[in-house]
Amino acid sequence: MNKLILLVLSCTLVACTEGDDNDVVGYEGIIENIARTNLNSSVSPWNSSNTDNSGQRYQEILADGQIKRWDYNNTGLIPVKVNNVDIANSAMNRIEEELALVIFDRTSIQDTPDQDITRGIIVSYGTAFSPSGPACGHVSSHLNNTSMATNFYDERGEISGKFYLHLTSNTCIADTNIAIHEFGHVLGMYPHFEGFGIGPPIDNNFWNALYNIYNNDVGTLEEDLIIEAIY
Repeated sequence: MNKLILLVLSCTLVACTEGDDNDVVGYEGIIENIARTNLNSSVSPWNSSNTDNSGQRYQEILADGQIKRWDYNNTGLIPVKVNNVDIANSAMNRIEEELALVIFDRTSIQDTPDQDITRGIIVSYGTAFSPSGPACGHVSSHLNNTSMATNFYDERGEISGKFYLHLTSNTCIADTNIAIHEFGHVLGMYPHFEGFGIGPPIDNNFWNALYNIYNNDVGTLEEDLIIEAIY
């Protein structure tokens, strides 16, 4: 499918300041943040619009209430074309340190032309923008827009496909926290919550949510989540 769905601001970081950390939430708050940003498939960009055989458009809701993420365990590590962007490497180092997991493959697509990449993340420096104003970073399925393909995850909850991770614009120079925030989107965190784009780009509430998304299996139901607070 080549149909596109427009990304809302949940995937575009328009503020460059870090702000103050929010209070770190407990067990119920971690589940609430995960539900808001990942489990709920009725919000953009998890909800998608498709066309049936008669030409009628309909909304397709997949993996609602389930963990949606890259299946690095079975499909393979997440390929990243770093393009010598230092803050992208720093962001991936921090993410793997916090998750206590290796999830990124930083070599296999490094020399592959963008048009030949079908699965992975392409870091693009200097191309961040937002329809609503200055941007420090955003994620999209194409280089020159803010759109996402409708089929970037499946009914099981596995994320796949090609993603551009845009950092820095002519109005904002992204730092490592901005890069981590944008990686958070492409790893499966979309709508913002306090500590992830509401307030600072990231804080310890972000890390608790991302850790538990990647330490539960793809497709895990909310009621079956095993939650561990690392902060």
